Amino acid sequence: MSDEEIAAMDRSALLQIVVTGSTARTEGEKDVTPSATARKPPGEVEMQLQLKRAELQLKRMEAEDRKAEREAQDRKAEREIQSRMRQMEIEEREKKAGQKGPDGVRFKSKGTRNEG
Repeated sequence: MSDEEIAAMDRSALLQIVVTGSTARTEGEKDVTPSATARKPPGEVEMQLQLKRAELQLKRMEAEDRKAEREAQDRKAEREIQSRMRQMEIEEREKKAGQKGPDGVRFKSKGTRNEG
């Protein structure tokens, strides 16, 4: 097909040629557009694939690092919550221990009575 014929075609006809060229070919038919690998020097495609694999591996490792960081932060927050809960329990026990008993006698924190 000549350049003049292509220039005279409308958009839908051009798209049909592209679709036809990119679909599976029967034996003997030649692709209208050369493949991306056909335009690159030998070895460059393999090099680009290795580079892409390395980039993907780096992204995967970074994602794993972010996940580990979040998990570490979650564990730290959980420890802080548990520590606060224990502290509140201790304060509650001390508060109860400092209150007066039914006979008006104040209790010491060790459980011994103190006349007061």
